[in-house]
Parts: sequence; structure tokens; C-alpha cells
Amino acid sequence: ALLAGLVAVSLVPILGATALLTPRLLPHVVDVSQLRPLAATAAGVDLGVCALSLVAAAKGYEGRWTAYVLVLALTPLYQWLFYLYGSMSTPLLALYPVAIVFLMLYFDPRVAWFTLFAGMGLELARWVPELRGVIPFAPILIDRSIDAQNTLAWDLNIYLVVQVGLLVPLFLVHFTLAANRLLRRQVAEQHAQVVEA
Repeated sequence: ALLAGLVAVSLVPILGATALLTPRLLPHVVDVSQLRPLAATAAGVDLGVCALSLVAAAKGYEGRWTAYVLVLALTPLYQWLFYLYGSMSTPLLALYPVAIVFLMLYFDPRVAWFTLFAGMGLELARWVPELRGVIPFAPILIDRSIDAQNTLAWDLNIYLVVQVGLLVPLFLVHFTLAANRLLRRQVAEQHAQVVEA
């Protein structure tokens, strides 16, 4: 179960879409080289948490705790992405609440609330230095003018990245609910067969 959750809330699909679109569409607006360390770290975190959950499952341990490991590992990476694009000026910020809702549906409300508070804590820790000028605002942006973002290429880049971030959890929740309905139907059929016998 964690493997599906890992893919859904992972930054790898989001960063993949960004890495493919940005150099072609916005070479003069966004410094994609700043995404490479984030993408590599996200891939490493994905593999590490995936391996951890597989080991826990293979040993027969209850693995719900791995959801918290996933949150603790990915939350700083989401914050890093928001920082690169400008925390309070990027629509990418919408991805984190979507991940929280997904985690609530896929795991349980405790994981979602934990994710919310972990994100708020890191957001505040990054937001204050950003506002005070201690760390740069939106360092990935080459062209700092707002007009550089008023292009079809920029709009498509951000729109498609956000859509990837929204669609992956949506599909996984859809398929999880479909599997749940199928399982319920099979249990009801088996129960009916036992009652008839």
C-alpha cells in the first residue's frame, strides 16, 4: 500500500514534468539546473522509503509507521520546491494540500494531520527568512520580472506540473476505491454462498 502512496505524493512525477517542459519552453526564465539536486534527492528518498516499507512488509511488521517516515522525508522536499519557485507566489503550493487530502484518504486522518503540521512548521521556518531577505526569493527564476511569467509557455509549464501533481493521487484514490468495491462485492458473494449452503 505504501508503494502506491509513495508514487502519488512523490515529487518525482512533478519534477519530471518540470524537467521535460521547462528547458524547451522557458530557457530564459527558469534555471532548471537548480531542480537537479532536488530531483535526485526526491528519487533517493522514494527508493529509500520504498525499500524500508518492503523490508517491514517482508519481516511481517505492521508498516503504518512508514507513512510517517514518508511524510518526514518528503515534506522538506516539497518546501524546497516551493522555495525555488517563490513560496507565496507559485501555484505549486497547491500540491501540498492535495497530498494531505490524499494521505487522509489513503492512510488515515492522523497521517494527514501530522503532514499538515509538519508542513506548516517547515513553511514557517523557511518563510520568515525569505520575507526578511536572509534567503533569496524564488532563486530558480532567471528573469525576475512578472512579465516573464505572462507567457503561454510559463502558464503551460506551471499548469501541467500542477495537473500532474493532482492527477496522480486522483488516479490512485480512484483505483483504490474501485478495488475496495470489488473486494466488498466478492465478500458479499462468498457470504451469500455460505448462507445458501
